[in-house]
Amino acid sequence: MYIGDNINMARRSLDYVRKISGVLLVIYVTVELMVSNLGSSGIIEQVLVQAIHSWIDVPTALVLITYSGLTIRGELYKPKYRMSKKDRGYLDAFLLIISIIIFLGYLYLKYFINLNA
Repeated sequence: MYIGDNINMARRSLDYVRKISGVLLVIYVTVELMVSNLGSSGIIEQVLVQAIHSWIDVPTALVLITYSGLTIRGELYKPKYRMSKKDRGYLDAFLLIISIIIFLGYLYLKYFINLNA
């Protein structure tokens, strides 16, 4: 097994994770829309609709941030950008830090800022 084989395996694994997170994102959005429609038509109560929305929005945000980070990473790793191995490590660290900051900002806005007041 050569080094190039490991790189191709890692790229394929990254692509699989990105595809799975894309499918999960579609599922989450579909569930959100179905619950909203059921709540607006009066089939289920608004309290249950709000509980489902508050339960499912954190995984949706996490999957969305993961999907967008992996998409950006996959695009920047293409040969046309000719990034060196050293720069790829910095890019991974930068994307990870930005993703964590965005997710923590989302959690702060959701749980510590009362926007309904």
